[in-house]
Amino acid sequence: MAETLVEIPSVSRLSPRVIRILGQNPGKFTLQGTNTYLISSPEKSSPSAESVPSILIDTAEGAPEYLDLVKKVLTGQHADTGSQKRHITDIILTHWHHDHVKGLPSVLKTIADLSHQPPKIHKFPNQDQDPSIQSSIEGSSSASSLAALNDEAIMQAGSSASLRALHTPGHTTDHLSFLLEEEGIFFSGDNVLGQGTSVFEDLGAYMGSLDRSLKVLEQAGAPEGGAGEENKIFPAHGPVIEEGRKMIKTYRSHRLDREKQVLQLLGESSPSGKKDEETGSPVWTVMDLVGKLYAAYPEALYPAAARGIFLHLHKLGAESKVKCTGADGTFLPPVTPLKVEYMELSWSPSSSATSGPGKL
Repeated sequence: MAETLVEIPSVSRLSPRVIRILGQNPGKFTLQGTNTYLISSPEKSSPSAESVPSILIDTAEGAPEYLDLVKKVLTGQHADTGSQKRHITDIILTHWHHDHVKGLPSVLKTIADLSHQPPKIHKFPNQDQDPSIQSSIEGSSSASSLAALNDEAIMQAGSSASLRALHTPGHTTDHLSFLLEEEGIFFSGDNVLGQGTSVFEDLGAYMGSLDRSLKVLEQAGAPEGGAGEENKIFPAHGPVIEEGRKMIKTYRSHRLDREKQVLQLLGESSPSGKKDEETGSPVWTVMDLVGKLYAAYPEALYPAAARGIFLHLHKLGAESKVKCTGADGTFLPPVTPLKVEYMELSWSPSSSATSGPGKL
């Protein structure tokens, strides 16, 4: 049964420096919608007559309701964020997926309609996807070129709001996460969600990013004003994660447990009874593994499950723990669920296989 989604307000002040604006694009993959975040230095006791410089993380999909919320927050007309006026100096894109970048042209138009200066747009480089993003904004009156935002770069919103960019690939190759240095808050993008679990293109890279994210939070120390408390994670989908380090550890454990299950099954007799000619080890197809590991789930979920199992096998193959014996063994991720279901790849355990990613 699907998990009941927690209700998320359209606009919320989450901390002295962070306002969340929900993208108004709920769906199967976006959950309650895309969380976009407006980062500013803390306000004074009374609103300043001057507009406050701010950074916007992600732009959702450009729903009219979302754009109206952005406009109200920027002009100080939203009841939940006060009368302080703001202007967006920089837009940061966590990665190329449409629910994060499709709203970019509309957000730029909203900014132009307010007679604000065009913001700079930042993103980790992706030569395959960046041209289409650039093309989408070329007709905008406030368009600018995508600026490369590299690992460990610092973005500043006013005098006391510093965002450190962290390249955390796995969900996509260009995925970025961010640490709000002053508050020890981690913006996880799609790598860690407020509900459910994330999907990924490359499990090896994803696990490495989880490890790095955990290390960054451990080094960040206790959050501002809360000695001994856990650092919070502000995800791109779902509610705030109150215990950030604990959640990352849970994500890691889930993937490692699944990996152990796959390796254990590969050592048992397969449904077909086939064995590898070289080693005599049992030979399993991806769908054989799915049928065993997901026996309690509806078969309609099997294609999506097969994609995840394939990516586990791909990681294990790169580590020389299994080998692919199927004819299509050169196939590499990213891969769709439907493609995996009909690949008919066969896999067996191997203690001496030398096949790296190019062999899988």
